[in-house]
Amino acid sequence: MNWKIMRTGKIITAMATNSLNFRRGACALFLFFIVSTGLYGNEPSVHVLCYHAFKGDSNIFSFSLEELKSHIEHLKSHGYTFVTLDDVTNKRFTGTKNILVTVDDGNKSVYDAYFTVFKQYRIKPLLSIYPAVIEKKDYALTWKQLKELSDEGCSVAAHGFYHQKINRKLYESNRKMFDGEIYHSRDVLEQKLGKKIDVFVYPFGIASDITIQTLKAAGFRYGFTINCGGLSAGMLDSGLRYELPRYMFTRSSQKMNLGLIARNMIYHKKKTVAHEETSEQKKSARAADVKPVEEKRIAVRFQGTEKKTEADLVYIQKLFDKYRSIEKSYEKAYAFLNEARAELDIFRDSMEKTSLLTIADYVLRRRK
Repeated sequence: MNWKIMRTGKIITAMATNSLNFRRGACALFLFFIVSTGLYGNEPSVHVLCYHAFKGDSNIFSFSLEELKSHIEHLKSHGYTFVTLDDVTNKRFTGTKNILVTVDDGNKSVYDAYFTVFKQYRIKPLLSIYPAVIEKKDYALTWKQLKELSDEGCSVAAHGFYHQKINRKLYESNRKMFDGEIYHSRDVLEQKLGKKIDVFVYPFGIASDITIQTLKAAGFRYGFTINCGGLSAGMLDSGLRYELPRYMFTRSSQKMNLGLIARNMIYHKKKTVAHEETSEQKKSARAADVKPVEEKRIAVRFQGTEKKTEADLVYIQKLFDKYRSIEKSYEKAYAFLNEARAELDIFRDSMEKTSLLTIADYVLRRRK
């Protein structure tokens, strides 16, 4: 399969940490490409933004309060309305210019962001929380702060308990932890906040069949991924209500996200393509024998790197410029990044440790 990726502005970067994760990502990407059609639509829709922190530092997942404010002003100036989770689940929205803000992981910076920025614009974000860090880590909210935000009208969703990859592998290897990520996270949040929790946000965006099945059994009504695209009203009454899409906002993806939102790109998923998926699995397996060599080269290049360097930026720029000359598919490039992000270990500490390492490097080498 010809994988497609391009750069618009500064592209988000990532690292494939092992061949199993990479092959999973490859299959997911291939499936997404061939089952996603009808990218644009006029059905009432909501675009769901996924933020993580508002510290104003160099972390790719963090924005300053001024940057957050500029995103809001940009969207409002283009006619967008900010809605709440209740508005979405009760279908209290019309047209295609609706925005729901979500903030994952419970970073303490969301407290100031709410009272300094969000409240000023009457925005009530959905907070995706994994209880293991609340009041336990210096960077996290306290329970008092989270309760205050909840009482202010911010919705809260379960986001696992320890932020594990809640997939079949965990289900088969540690059923107690698997169940705890779903049931215990909900129970703790309900006890601490005194409110019903029936929305789940998948850690790393990974929504496997067994996870969805367990969410249903646990009484959750909706689940959010980080699949690319807008959320249409029809999804809320279909099986896709457990795979609701969001746009991952990072320093590298913000311009691309805003562009796709302006085009009203809607996430669609069809059911078939078993033959193509099998074919891609075979291709991925054949490529696996060269992956360890590539991983070793990658590890050597970035060993001990804590922050991205100018040399890294130049190196990555050249890679993406080269690929852009081969393939200029805007939407599919973004889909590639979102699906890869869901399968590969590229969050928080791993991003800082591996700096600017990209999937694109390996993709380009596979094409040769």
